[in-house]
Amino acid sequence: MIKKLLILLFLPLLIACNDAQKENSFRLNKYVNDNAQMLSATENKELVSLFKKIRDDKKIDVFLVTINTLPETYNIDNYTNKVFNDTSIGGPSNRGMLLVIVKETKQYRIEVSRNLEGDYPDQNVNKALKSAFKAFKMGKYKDGIVVSLNELFITGE
Repeated sequence: MIKKLLILLFLPLLIACNDAQKENSFRLNKYVNDNAQMLSATENKELVSLFKKIRDDKKIDVFLVTINTLPETYNIDNYTNKVFNDTSIGGPSNRGMLLVIVKETKQYRIEVSRNLEGDYPDQNVNKALKSAFKAFKMGKYKDGIVVSLNELFITGE
């Protein structure tokens, strides 16, 4: 009888904890996840093609997430890291990159998987981000993404 009562008391708490955990996890359904609607349909398709080409040529999975604003408890670094880790970008080979752009604050970041850190160290990633700044400032997000990826994959090699 006491066991049943304890189960009835704690069951709602367990369900609430599980729901909160699901709410704070992320899923990426496609290469370009333009939640902030920063890209036109044409730009979206062009980036998907570019990301597929990178996957085929370099064996690196590249994903983009745009959001309007960061969740209250996050900064750009820990948000990008959380999305990257929750979604297992790069799959079993652990060869992936995640680009996050925050529309409201015009922040952007690239997260690189551990297996790629030797090929794409922080200094190269930071240089790629800086190369995109001008385009992002003018609202040309697709152009900034392309410039930063060219900096990483062509100039930075």
